[in-house]
Amino acid sequence: MSNKTSDASIRVRWAVAVVVVLCVAFGMAPAPSFADVVVMGRGSTDPVRMVGADKTNDELLAGYVEQRFGEQLPAGDDLLTAQDTAGSYLTGNKAMLYNMLEPLIEQIAAGDVTSTTVALPIKKIAGQTSWSATELGVDVVLNEAEDDLAPGVDEALNAKLDETLDTETVMFALLADHPYELYWFDKTVGLTLQYDLTYWIEGGEEHLGFDNPEIVLPVAADYADEDSVDEFGVFHAVRPDVGTSVSTAVRNAVSVADAHKDEPASQRLRSFLETICAYTSYNGAAARGNVAYGDPWQLVWVFDGDPSTTVVCEGYAKAFKYLCDATGRDDVECHTVTGWLYVSQGANGEGHMWNVVRMPDDRNYVVDVTNCDGSSMGAPDKLFLAPCLSGSVADGYSFSAVTPSGSARYAYDDEIRSVFPEGELEISALAYDTASDVVVAERQQISPEVSMQGWTYGQAPSVPVLAQGSNPGGGVVTYEYKARDASDDAFVMAVPTNAGDYTLRATIGETAAYLGGMATADFSIAKAEPMLGAVYADAVVDKLDASVVVLHRTDASVAGTLTLDDASLEYGEHAYAWTFAPADEANYETVHGSVTVSVAGHAWGEPAYAWSADDATVTATRVCQNDASHTETETVGVTSAVTKAATCTETGVRTYTSDAFVNPAFAVQSKTETLDKVAHVYVTTVVEPTYEAGGYTLHRCSNCTDEYRTDQTDPLVKQQPDAPGDEGPGSGDEPAQPGQAVRSIAGAVVTVANQTYSGKALTPRPTVRLGGVTLVAGTDYAVAYAHNISAGTATVTITGKGVYVGSVSKSFSIAKAASSIKLAGQTRTYTGKALAYTGKVSKTGSTGKVTYAYYSDKACKKVVKAANVKAAGVYYVKATVAASANYKAATSAAAKLTVAKAANPMTVKAVARTAKLATVKKKAVTVAAPLAFTRKAQGKVTYAKASGSSAALSVNKSTGKVTVKKGTKKGTYTIKIKVSAAGTANYKALAKTVTCKVTVK
Repeated sequence: MSNKTSDASIRVRWAVAVVVVLCVAFGMAPAPSFADVVVMGRGSTDPVRMVGADKTNDELLAGYVEQRFGEQLPAGDDLLTAQDTAGSYLTGNKAMLYNMLEPLIEQIAAGDVTSTTVALPIKKIAGQTSWSATELGVDVVLNEAEDDLAPGVDEALNAKLDETLDTETVMFALLADHPYELYWFDKTVGLTLQYDLTYWIEGGEEHLGFDNPEIVLPVAADYADEDSVDEFGVFHAVRPDVGTSVSTAVRNAVSVADAHKDEPASQRLRSFLETICAYTSYNGAAARGNVAYGDPWQLVWVFDGDPSTTVVCEGYAKAFKYLCDATGRDDVECHTVTGWLYVSQGANGEGHMWNVVRMPDDRNYVVDVTNCDGSSMGAPDKLFLAPCLSGSVADGYSFSAVTPSGSARYAYDDEIRSVFPEGELEISALAYDTASDVVVAERQQISPEVSMQGWTYGQAPSVPVLAQGSNPGGGVVTYEYKARDASDDAFVMAVPTNAGDYTLRATIGETAAYLGGMATADFSIAKAEPMLGAVYADAVVDKLDASVVVLHRTDASVAGTLTLDDASLEYGEHAYAWTFAPADEANYETVHGSVTVSVAGHAWGEPAYAWSADDATVTATRVCQNDASHTETETVGVTSAVTKAATCTETGVRTYTSDAFVNPAFAVQSKTETLDKVAHVYVTTVVEPTYEAGGYTLHRCSNCTDEYRTDQTDPLVKQQPDAPGDEGPGSGDEPAQPGQAVRSIAGAVVTVANQTYSGKALTPRPTVRLGGVTLVAGTDYAVAYAHNISAGTATVTITGKGVYVGSVSKSFSIAKAASSIKLAGQTRTYTGKALAYTGKVSKTGSTGKVTYAYYSDKACKKVVKAANVKAAGVYYVKATVAASANYKAATSAAAKLTVAKAANPMTVKAVARTAKLATVKKKAVTVAAPLAFTRKAQGKVTYAKASGSSAALSVNKSTGKVTVKKGTKKGTYTIKIKVSAAGTANYKALAKTVTCKVTVK
């Protein structure tokens, strides 16, 4: 590269692969837990947590399978709730890269695409793809000796690439939004960025650029195409069979559900049973291995169309439930349960999974697809919609079947009994009429009533009481509780303990003679009054501000804040009102009372005074003897004057006097300083030489008698006229006349004025006096200057002419010129970060560094750190340009810097809600807010019903919950909700109207 300095375009290309540091965050020691990695949206304070960050690839695959199947279920029945928010926060080239990679990741997961190497359309995405050495901040780009990049260039280039292609942030967003589609992604390796690196010289300066970039997403070994491995052991392609198997199974399952969804309930379930048994068979070898539940492939293997992929009971049961759910029909409710199956007397039970189905007759029946398949004990339908012979939820249920003992017993495990209410697990002893789908035996209705007394927070709960005759058949009673304004989906078994208004629901199970029933009752848990004991206050010294009062209580068992209600105090002892606000305000009442506060005046000590090192200021301080933390301090300026002038025979006196203090307790201060004697002021008299005596210069002080002599010369010598051709001492531009004496100019007194820098050579005219005579420039002497352009010390040299010989020099100063700097006002918008002044700067003179100072007041007395210029409001800024070699420093006048409020980031979308028709017939039903915030609102949020909404719906202004009017008929209703965010000190207010739907079914 010998012609490196040439202007010719010399291009050198390298292929470069950069492993993005993303891999460090993905588990390579010593990295943080992946579960702690979050993605922050721009302008957002809410992090997006990565759902699958702490899961293995196999666990992510299980989530992917559930997600793919769940996407086909009717709304509200999804197995998983997908999270898709991080990508919406990205902007600019990061958003473009995200939108390009997102569909590709979904295609790879589904098996439609195998390669994970992605070429980037750099011209669309990148803002800049090449940089000069100056832009990179380096002196040299190429190390010619090693034909490689010079030290520091790698780091500079990587910094530029991070600005141009922020692949790390984009990958974090994709992992947050699509954790399950990335089940194949190898988190321990980290993505690789490959590109061609080009070097050239242009305009005499080195340049470096990159093009043809590619992103390689590494594939975990268990999901990789073995032939796609590179020299580093990284796989670049996935096996397509994984994704295609899942996609095929989903299509087949949905096809089965659609084909039979319009059949009567019992026929529909029989069709599902027969289809599952035809699609798959029992894997006896796997069952003997006692495989744990949770295999995501069980559901896939039923529907993948491959007869070699057999299943155990988990596959049969989950497939049956999935088909029931996928129809969207609500006349059948299917649960998957686990427990133990006993097939002979005295034998140990085997772990098993089966289904419990609630049919249109409102009874539960067992469906064991596993044991209806092939030649098993229930084939072909003995355990399909089977009624029990006997049993209970606690002890299990027995059923007729072909076994050595003649029956089989199904017992729920503890986990199932803890998850489901007992009524959901009770099995009917009556057969289901599969021919007509009607109840065989007619049972009587019941009309239960229930009540419950309220209590105070912290007390023992009351006990529900059923009214007489509410449970004539002795059915199992289940009690559930919810907040009064919550939807019925919020009922739980646990008795509430926090203060509030609640609803009790009693559910009575059906018996052979009676149908089940339900009753509700409202009750309340009152807030408790916190016990504070005695309340007292610390004494206060000379402070009439109530905020300084410290209150105490002898009983601190209840956390909270104790504050005075009054804003100001009075001297002496007085009673003031206080308020105790409990931290747990939901369960405790706010308490009020009064307390005596004693305010004493100050007992000030004698003031102390401190002079600054340069005697420019005096600071006075006094301390309260009652409370040493109370001080008064004031600093004033100082003026000085010479009160006795110094002479050449006596010292003088300078007196310093402080300005008057505002605080009358502080006295004006003064002190003196001794001034050194001044120099003698000599008057110079030149005594000319004669032919009889030598000459000299006499220096005599004008203020005293001190004197001395200089420039002593010999007596004059008479000279004869020069002979022709003689060039003796009298020669020169103006030859001395016969008999004329030659004088030395070395003793001349030279006076020259000081100057100010102008950028040009400065030639002030000197005054030259010798022996009391002012000499004439050009006749008696010549003038020469040195160092007379830049600020500093210059020299003028006087050289004798004519009858004067020799030379004398005199220095003069060149002062720095004045500078000026001026700022224009500027308005910036709040970002949450420090906002430095970036407005227009006009300056003349000095080219020194410009620094800025910030203030919160127009007078520029209250300094604000640059890092704290962030909150919305008005600030003031001054700029100072430092002095340079030839110019003084200068400070601008204050300019206004306004930080405007940012736009409110709130975004909100509609979410469908449902209410049960059976409940709406009896009373009004409140459902959760039918909307969700996709970006957090700033400021208090309120809700209002907008015009054009259904009269059947109303909205709570504080919570956004919607209430469905009692008696509303089945159907879908629309409500327009105006969502208003009040804004904050840094964000503007915002209101949006969202159209939401609530379905009664």
